Order: sequence, then C-alpha cells, then structure tokens
Amino acid sequence: MVLAAAITLSAMPVFALDTIITSNPVEMGEETTTEESTTEATTEAVTEAPTQAHAEKTTEAPTEAVTEAATELTTADIHFTDIAHRPWAKEAIENMAAAGFIVGRGSGIFAPDDGCTKADFTIVLVRMLGLDSMAPSGNYADVPANAYYYDYVSIARNNGLTAGIDGDNFHPVQNITREEIMAMVYNGLALKGVDMNIKQSVLGSYSDGSLVSPQYRDAVSALLNMGAVQGTSATTIDPKSPVTRAQMAVLLNNIYATILK
Repeated sequence: MVLAAAITLSAMPVFALDTIITSNPVEMGEETTTEESTTEATTEAVTEAPTQAHAEKTTEAPTEAVTEAATELTTADIHFTDIAHRPWAKEAIENMAAAGFIVGRGSGIFAPDDGCTKADFTIVLVRMLGLDSMAPSGNYADVPANAYYYDYVSIARNNGLTAGIDGDNFHPVQNITREEIMAMVYNGLALKGVDMNIKQSVLGSYSDGSLVSPQYRDAVSALLNMGAVQGTSATTIDPKSPVTRAQMAVLLNNIYATILK
C-alpha cells in the first residue's frame, strides 16, 4: 500500500529508510515525484474524539485524530481537493489517510502547506506505533485535560517519544521543527528496536550542522546516516525550520512502509 517516497522538509528532502548500531532514544527530547492514479470516490475528512479516558471531556474537534471507520478506508476512498500541487506528497497523504493516521480539515481540504503542530504529529506517531490503546497517565503542565490530544501526548510522554520540552511544558500547538520531528521519529524507531548509526561526523557535511541542538544531535545524525532524511540542500539541514503537513505525511509514509508495517 505504501511507497518509500522522498521529501525535503522545507525543501523536500529524501525520506527513505534502511536499518543500521543500536542506540538509545533521545531524552526529550524530498523530493521524489510520484504519480498517483486518480481517486474516484470522495470521502469527508473524519475526526475522532480522544481515547476513552478523556472522550467525555473533549469540546474541541481534533485535527489529526481519526474515527475507527477511517482505518478501513483505501486510497480509492480518499479525495482531497488541495493536494494536486504537491505531487511529491499526494500519494503519501492518501496512503496515510486511508490507513487512518491522518485526516483533513473537512470538506475535502487537507491543507498540505499548513504547519504541523507538535500535538498533531504526536497523535499520528502514537497511532502509527500502535500505542493509542494504552491508558494515559499524567501529562505536561501546558496540556489541557480537555484537549483532544491529551491522551496521545500523555502516552508519548510515558514512552519517551516527545521532544521540544521546556521544563514541564510541551508547547503542543507550536509547529514542530525539523530537528524535533527527527527526534520523535528516532525515539519511535528506537522503541521499536530499530538499530541506528548515531555517528555525528555526518553533521560536518552541512554548513549548519553545528546548529542542531545538542539533545537532538544523535537523532538527526541517525536519520541522516540511514538516509531517512536529507538536508534542505546539499549543504544545509535547517534544523529549526517548521515542518508542513505534507512533509509530515511523506516522512511517516516512508517509515510505515519500511519499518513499521
């Protein structure tokens, strides 16, 4: 179902994976053009109330949470009207939507160029790792108890997946950066037992490699070494740049295809 596609976060870097020296997860914390067959059936984007422990508390419609029915969709059931101008991401978006990991904004809108928030990425990653049935226990100080993402962030926190932590704050509605998304992906792969090469010499190949935050250097190095991500150019990583929803979909599509499925 899923292709190993390529992307540059902010400039469509390649996301393709292969496995390589066991490493510990980080504490706290593109472009290949694909052709897609035309989808025929149209589906409304779906939303989900959070997991049972907090379902009754939610008053806000989730962005990335999905209904159980969405997991039974196929790519033929998915039709977003605003992704044709991102052909390198189109198939990945439809694959991840059909798998029930991501949804649109409603009325056939996916908003591929919108920033991906830390909360929404956490929902997708937790679901993809198969952790969403776990019971939440505790959370960061800035995650409201009635937030649609409360359970997911709690589960991610308890499994060592989160990044971008400031004291006891997660900043869930901030857009996730390239180094943060790499750290969370790295933590997820480590949780799944994937061996990774964390040699940091690879950072020297980039003029801004020294700008990678110290706590993320292993993670960024590991994903660069395995070919899971490339820089925004031959000489730049842009570790602080935000990630779009389209870029997030391509990255997770490749991970799902290569490692997790």
